[in-house]
Amino acid sequence: MTLGLLPGATFSSGIRRTKRCTLALGATLLASLVFAPGGADASGLQPLDVRVDGGEESWHSEPSFAVRWGNPDSDPPIVAVHYRLLDPSGKTTLAESRIGWAATSIQYLPVPATPGAYHAEVWLEDAEGAVGDPVRVTLRFDDDAPGRVEPLPVPGWISRDAFPLTLRLGPAEGEEPLAGIRGYATSLDRFSDGKPCASADSCTEGETNLRGAASRTLTLDDLPEGASYLHAVAVSGSGMRSAEVGSTMLRIDETDATTTLAGIPDGWSNRALRLTVTATDSASGMEASGGDGPFTAIRVDGGAPVVAAGDSVSATVIESGTHTVVYYARDAAGNVDDGGAANGHRNQEPERAVARVDREPPRVAFANSQDPADPERIEAQVTDALSGVDPRRGAIAVRPLDSGGSFAALPTENVDGVLRARWDSGACFRAQVM
Repeated sequence: MTLGLLPGATFSSGIRRTKRCTLALGATLLASLVFAPGGADASGLQPLDVRVDGGEESWHSEPSFAVRWGNPDSDPPIVAVHYRLLDPSGKTTLAESRIGWAATSIQYLPVPATPGAYHAEVWLEDAEGAVGDPVRVTLRFDDDAPGRVEPLPVPGWISRDAFPLTLRLGPAEGEEPLAGIRGYATSLDRFSDGKPCASADSCTEGETNLRGAASRTLTLDDLPEGASYLHAVAVSGSGMRSAEVGSTMLRIDETDATTTLAGIPDGWSNRALRLTVTATDSASGMEASGGDGPFTAIRVDGGAPVVAAGDSVSATVIESGTHTVVYYARDAAGNVDDGGAANGHRNQEPERAVARVDREPPRVAFANSQDPADPERIEAQVTDALSGVDPRRGAIAVRPLDSGGSFAALPTENVDGVLRARWDSGACFRAQVM
């Protein structure tokens, strides 16, 4: 307790007693006593567990605070509470008040609209006017919004092999708020004007999915095909968000191009085949764009593939035989159905077809001797190692020996690769298979 005296005041033999001391006061003593925090037993009158709603270490976006405490059991009892608001330096008093009962909270303690870490002091007064030491807490206020933050663009289309996909945000523009950067809020949707937070000016703890000023990396396991948008805002330590939302478009294509093969006839071909593969893709497309762009490929019998940029490629099958044809394509996103693997993803197997070429005629051999029981019958054995003998075709023709004239076809049957015909044994003919 301190006592204020006017200049020139004198003491007399009058006696006044207080709880803490006995003073002799003169007749001209100042008529009022001024109480201030502090005293011999001030610690017994300190408020207990003084705390700020929302946390003393947390930044608040509203310039109003609630402060709570507990009062100790004291004799004499607590009858009043004093408090004052100090500037961020802690040296200048901005406001001071006395509550005339044993309150345990200040529900509304406003601070100036200028961001800063202000201080509040609370002390108690008992029924005899004694006061305790103040207890100080910090009131952190900052309603400044962070600057705009932009997701870094992802050029081109994104294929299935790109997942898990790592996306990055650029740093927040401008000066960092006094409350710092708590983190970033992001969202993904189909709309170019989407927003990552429900509020127009702040984000909740739950909406702030990237925690920390340096946490500007987001990993996605998958996205739906087509166009999606990544939206992002920076969130300050008080929960304020960037006034403007940064967005970037993500184009997803996880489907292989559709390939078709032309040039293979039904059955066997008696000439070389020109095979052409055509690829189409309704999303990222197949337009040629250099070495890393779309291509179409065809491979015959396990050889090196023939590859052409863009949506078409051709190859020629010349040799006789049965040939395995494999064909595939890579679209502009990078999806390729070649049966390989990339980034932990197994590609689809390529399309397959069979091409059959037989450029060699069948082999024919006449029977070496006549059948004594049927001497006018002519037989010829026909064989073909690849395409086989056509049972619908084949004839034996004859002409006079050494005549040089045209052969005359005989009625011929083809049974299991054996041609049979009859001729006039009275004439001299040379036989030929047609």
